[in-house]
Amino acid sequence: MKNAPIVFTRHDIALTQTLVEEVEAVIHDIGNGLTYKGALSKANISPFDFHRVVNHNPELKQLYSLAKHSYAQCIASEVVDIADDRKLDYMRSKNMIDARKWCSAKLDPANFGDKMEIDIKRSVSLSEALEEAKMRTVSSPRVDLKTTKASQTTKIIGYDELFATDNESDGGEDEPY
Repeated sequence: MKNAPIVFTRHDIALTQTLVEEVEAVIHDIGNGLTYKGALSKANISPFDFHRVVNHNPELKQLYSLAKHSYAQCIASEVVDIADDRKLDYMRSKNMIDARKWCSAKLDPANFGDKMEIDIKRSVSLSEALEEAKMRTVSSPRVDLKTTKASQTTKIIGYDELFATDNESDGGEDEPY
């Protein structure tokens, strides 16, 4: 990685080998359990410069991804130590544990994220489902919403009246739906 070329499209960005080495050190510190903010402070690198270098170097991007997974493992392993520490206040311990669990789940969802298993073991016959749907429509009454006056009650019509042809209609002027 020492001689990896880094290409920038903007002409005003100057990238030195020293900055790349400092970014590698930050990634190494994160992988060893130091926080992102702590590692950047230790190397005196801004978050912008760090991500500018990482995003333009595929090797560093892959190394940073691995470091985040390693960091997730580190903070997840701290949960047991915090839970066993009798010197800490209960609520403080709970908050520290919850924060580490949340961070681990966000950094490495495959290992620490919520897992949802949906197991559906039911066979459905499409023809039976269609037949049941047809029977429900045949047996339920239909409402004729075409009324002449607002005070008049709504006439309820059945399946035969709903699908009647002009010759079979009940003699009314309005066609059913």
